[in-house]
Amino acid sequence: MRLNGFDYFDTAKGELVSGAKAKIAMWLLDTDYDERSLFPRQVFLPMAGAKDGWNKLKRDIRAETE
Repeated sequence: MRLNGFDYFDTAKGELVSGAKAKIAMWLLDTDYDERSLFPRQVFLPMAGAKDGWNKLKRDIRAETE
């Protein structure tokens, strides 16, 4: 599988927004999605470089990570 980009619904703007794969901080895999709830079985954090992965997630959610 190859990811080229993503779309998400921006609730503040009320519109669908497209993004490049470089903007993805993390993605989740729910192997038993029932269209009602999300229970990720795996969480993936791209770890390409020193400013990516955990550091990108920390910056994007404005939080501390250990």
